Amino acid sequence: EGAADIAKGKTLFAENCASCHGEGGAGGGVGPTLAGSGVEREEAQATIENGSGIMPAGLVEGQDLEDVLAYHETIRAG
Repeated sequence: EGAADIAKGKTLFAENCASCHGEGGAGGGVGPTLAGSGVEREEAQATIENGSGIMPAGLVEGQDLEDVLAYHETIRAG
Protein backbone atom coordinates (compact mmCIF):
# COMPACT_ATOMS: atom_id res chain seq x y z
CA GLU A 1 0.00 0.00 0.00
CA GLY A 2 1.07 3.55 -0.60
CA ALA A 3 1.76 6.24 1.95
CA ALA A 4 -1.28 7.59 3.74
CA ASP A 5 -2.79 10.73 2.19
CA ILE A 6 -4.17 13.07 4.87
CA ALA A 7 -5.97 15.28 2.33
CA LYS A 8 -7.72 12.26 0.80
CA GLY A 9 -8.50 11.04 4.32
CA LYS A 10 -10.18 14.37 5.10
CA THR A 11 -12.34 14.03 1.97
CA LEU A 12 -13.21 10.43 2.80
CA PHE A 13 -14.05 11.47 6.38
CA ALA A 14 -16.37 14.17 5.05
CA GLU A 15 -18.09 11.63 2.77
CA ASN A 16 -18.30 8.64 5.14
CA CYS A 17 -17.96 9.81 8.73
CA ALA A 18 -19.01 13.45 9.16
CA SER A 19 -22.75 12.70 8.97
CA CYS A 20 -22.43 11.03 12.39
CA HIS A 21 -19.23 12.50 13.88
CA GLY A 22 -19.63 16.10 12.66
CA GLU A 23 -17.52 18.12 10.27
CA GLY A 24 -13.89 17.62 11.19
CA GLY A 25 -15.00 15.21 13.92
CA ALA A 26 -16.38 18.12 15.95
CA GLY A 27 -19.48 16.22 17.03
CA GLY A 28 -23.13 17.10 16.76
CA GLY A 29 -24.31 13.85 15.20
CA VAL A 30 -25.22 10.48 16.62
CA GLY A 31 -21.56 9.42 16.79
CA PRO A 32 -19.08 10.55 19.43
CA THR A 33 -16.95 13.66 18.99
CA LEU A 34 -13.57 12.62 17.60
CA ALA A 35 -11.77 15.97 17.48
CA GLY A 36 -9.74 16.31 20.65
CA SER A 37 -10.92 12.91 21.88
CA GLY A 38 -7.44 11.43 22.21
CA VAL A 39 -8.68 8.17 20.66
CA GLU A 40 -5.57 6.25 19.63
CA ARG A 41 -5.07 5.02 16.07
CA GLU A 42 -5.42 1.36 17.07
CA GLU A 43 -8.79 1.98 18.75
CA ALA A 44 -10.06 4.02 15.80
CA GLN A 45 -8.93 1.34 13.35
CA ALA A 46 -10.61 -1.44 15.34
CA THR A 47 -13.86 0.54 15.53
CA ILE A 48 -13.84 1.25 11.78
CA GLU A 49 -13.06 -2.37 10.93
CA ASN A 50 -15.48 -3.97 13.41
CA GLY A 51 -18.20 -1.36 13.85
CA SER A 52 -19.58 -0.10 17.16
CA GLY A 53 -23.15 0.48 18.24
CA ILE A 54 -25.04 1.76 15.19
CA MET A 55 -21.80 2.25 13.22
CA PRO A 56 -21.49 -0.53 10.65
CA ALA A 57 -18.18 -2.30 10.12
CA GLY A 58 -15.99 -1.54 7.13
CA LEU A 59 -17.21 1.90 6.07
CA VAL A 60 -13.73 2.44 4.63
CA GLU A 61 -11.18 -0.28 3.88
CA GLY A 62 -7.71 -0.75 2.47
CA GLN A 63 -5.94 2.44 1.39
CA ASP A 64 -9.05 4.49 2.19
CA LEU A 65 -8.85 3.25 5.78
CA GLU A 66 -5.18 4.21 5.99
CA ASP A 67 -5.99 7.68 4.66
CA VAL A 68 -8.89 8.20 7.11
CA LEU A 69 -6.69 7.05 10.00
CA ALA A 70 -3.98 9.51 8.92
CA TYR A 71 -6.56 12.31 8.94
CA HIS A 72 -7.91 11.11 12.31
CA GLU A 73 -4.41 11.53 13.74
CA THR A 74 -4.57 15.23 12.82
CA ILE A 75 -7.86 15.84 14.69
CA ARG A 76 -7.70 13.48 17.69
CA ALA A 77 -5.33 15.67 19.67
CA GLY A 78 -7.58 18.70 19.27
